[in-house]
Amino acid sequence: MSQKSVIPSIVVALMLTISGITAIECKAAPYFNGQHYKVNNAQQAARLVKKHTGGKVLKVERAKVNGNPGYKVKVLKDNGHVVSMKIDAITGKVSGK
Repeated sequence: MSQKSVIPSIVVALMLTISGITAIECKAAPYFNGQHYKVNNAQQAARLVKKHTGGKVLKVERAKVNGNPGYKVKVLKDNGHVVSMKIDAITGKVSGK
C-alpha cells in the first residue's frame, strides 16, 4: 500500500471515530431549577400510578403539578371508577383519588 493511499484511510478512520464519539447520548437525569427529576418520562409516571392504585392506565399527559413539571394520569380502577392522578416529576409525589 502506498503512502498516498494510507493517509486518506487514516483520515477517514479518525473522522468515523470522532463522529461516533459525538453521537453518544447523555443519560443524565433531567432537572428543573437545579433539581433532578424523580419521574423522568410518561412510562415512569404510568408505572408509579399503577403501583399506587393497582388500576389500568388509560392516558398519560404532561401537566403542571404545584408549579412543577409533572404528569396527569387517567386510571381505570378495579372498582370500575375512572380517576385522574397527578405526579410531581420533581418529588415523585402522587396525588389524587
